[in-house]
Amino acid sequence: MRSNLPIPFNWGRAAPPLAHMSHRAGLLFVLVLLVVDVYADNSIVIGRGIEVDGVIESTGDWVSGYVWLVDVRRTVSGPIVKGKVRIIAASHAQPKDSYLKTVQLFVLAPIIGGGAEDGEPKFSLVASSPLYGNSKYCIPFHPSEIAISLNDTEVDRNKYDDYCFSKKSLLDAAKRAELN
Repeated sequence: MRSNLPIPFNWGRAAPPLAHMSHRAGLLFVLVLLVVDVYADNSIVIGRGIEVDGVIESTGDWVSGYVWLVDVRRTVSGPIVKGKVRIIAASHAQPKDSYLKTVQLFVLAPIIGGGAEDGEPKFSLVASSPLYGNSKYCIPFHPSEIAISLNDTEVDRNKYDDYCFSKKSLLDAAKRAELN
């Protein structure tokens, strides 16, 4: 029996059973809760965005969820994440793949019960940043709020009020954390 309800995730497959639809719609709700909680058990990783790999249909005028495919090369802090992972990112507009390929720093929050089905995202995106020309990352949170231990002298603010820090400072902080 097929449902005429909209599919929360557009995986390019036939409409899933109703039980799976409610689970997937719940993932969007969990995403909103996790993005608010920047103190969760996050993983800060360096890698590269590959492509937008799916869309969660919009439930409002401003925020939609997009599934990004990310190739994680290194976990800087938090639980270890490796290889290609699918993450849910909330945004008011779908990012272009060309932009996504510039993003290198990802702050990931685990989705409780996420990834129960093969291919479903296991993380939501809390923050991300390209590596800017001055070899700095910029994020909307102070690094200490998301478990990045930097000295205040290593963090500055840009004209958009983001917190910026160098890639070298980030990697040095990761080495200090490994020694402790």
